Amino acid sequence: DGFFREMTSLGEEESKRTREFIAKGENATDDDIEETPDGLDIGHMDKISVTGDGLEAVYRETLRVIINRLGAQEGEGHSVSSADMYRYIQDVFKVEDTDHQGYLKKEMTTSKADMKLKVKVLQAKDLDAKDADGYSDPYCTLGVVHLSKDQQSSRQRGGKSQKVTDATKEHFSTTARPKTLNPSWDEDFEIPVSKLTDYFLQVDLWDKDEDDSVGTAMKRVSSVKGARGLGRWVHHVAESAFGGQKDDFMGRVFVPLDSVSEGGVDQWFQLENKKHKAKDGQLRLKLDFIVGTNAHLVNEEWKPADVYKALYWECVRHETTKLLQTGMRRWVGELPALSKAILEIFRKQHSLRDLQHYIVEWAVMVEYHEKYGLSLQRLLNLIEMVSYHWAKTKEEKEVVSEAELEALDA
Repeated sequence: DGFFREMTSLGEEESKRTREFIAKGENATDDDIEETPDGLDIGHMDKISVTGDGLEAVYRETLRVIINRLGAQEGEGHSVSSADMYRYIQDVFKVEDTDHQGYLKKEMTTSKADMKLKVKVLQAKDLDAKDADGYSDPYCTLGVVHLSKDQQSSRQRGGKSQKVTDATKEHFSTTARPKTLNPSWDEDFEIPVSKLTDYFLQVDLWDKDEDDSVGTAMKRVSSVKGARGLGRWVHHVAESAFGGQKDDFMGRVFVPLDSVSEGGVDQWFQLENKKHKAKDGQLRLKLDFIVGTNAHLVNEEWKPADVYKALYWECVRHETTKLLQTGMRRWVGELPALSKAILEIFRKQHSLRDLQHYIVEWAVMVEYHEKYGLSLQRLLNLIEMVSYHWAKTKEEKEVVSEAELEALDA
């Protein structure tokens, strides 16, 4: 309630009318919602819609995100072809075939963006104990590598680990977590990628060893636990004495880049040893493909959220116009799967957060509701989602931008 009061205070007429509907609560009836008129004049809603050069810029930007699709496009929720997407947005924006082909050719030759694999190393569990006290100090190193077909076959047969080709020359490392077999990191990395086939994300887990003198290592005998712990302690003392101490390998994860769907993945991966056999421990990673920093919007005065809002509105305008043509008088506020797929690709490529998405959706739906009426429950559900992600953003101490705050004014 506190969030909603804060949010609605930013609007004037829109907020006032929404508060009236919320005050009615369960007493609201269909009579409270205006019927959609025969002439759906959505194109003149200046706060959301764009026209002329602005509309062309949004169209070209949408072409760009389809051109730059990266990731596996098969499987549940990711089987929409690029050809279907092109046809759909051409219909949405009412672009003639000749103009569409011209825009498409231009964007294909000038706007191919550098892509990155965004890796969030979340946590691990059930790791091996490498230290004498029965714990480890785990950390991860990661990068993208190239494996030849022969190397991939050897991996599948469980053959000896072979030297792999470093694909990016960029390596990353998480911080070490002390004395735990179930560490949490929640650390983000962005790795440049150019190809998917035969390229893999390699994540190695290590136990961070302290650079101890023999005397310091000897004093750790009081923390030794069990026979295995004693063995680890003797090994640690010997390494300290002969100067051969190094971090212990704890396991490895290989993820084929062409297995990562364009919608991203968030899953647990089983660790394997250097002979590619499964071993104790699992690692949870969240993987997404995003556009690199070289990507510029067609209209450089805009921000990605501006284009996203305009694109969202054009999809709403298109779908509600189709409803009128079928004789239906009420839109429930849900876009079809094809619209959602295009919007989702835009979000992923431009790293728009969930909070930004729901603020944009709220702005679009309120604008539509003010003109033509929308289900009260749909608006309430959106308020709950914005409130939830607002609180989550604050909890995670992420910065809420001025643009996001201004979007609430819509």
